[in-house]
Amino acid sequence: AAGSVSKKLALRSGIGVRYGCHCAHIIVKQVVGFTPVTEAIQRFVVTIVPPLILQGFTRISFGLQNTAAEVDVFLNSLSKIAKKEKPDTSNTKSENGNVKKEELKQAKSKVEDYIESRSQVVYG
Repeated sequence: AAGSVSKKLALRSGIGVRYGCHCAHIIVKQVVGFTPVTEAIQRFVVTIVPPLILQGFTRISFGLQNTAAEVDVFLNSLSKIAKKEKPDTSNTKSENGNVKKEELKQAKSKVEDYIESRSQVVYG
């Protein structure tokens, strides 16, 4: 499902994407084979289970700031998801299987640095 792919891209590689119908509900429903009956069932189920992930597509948007390396990371991550490969966590776990705190700190620092660099591009 689109929501599952989007979540895996975010958690495994830090890639933000959008998922859903992207203002094209009629086309999406036609492509995924929704009938009026399945649409009525979906409306009923969503009222009972609101956090349910619904049909749709995953969309990634590249911009001028994206590098070829970032595109490669995306394609590699998407390929692994399609092949149902498990993410490589060997370098983020200690001997007892817990996530290394230092690895998490480094990852957080990289994300903060990235956000700061992008805000400089946008805001000057």
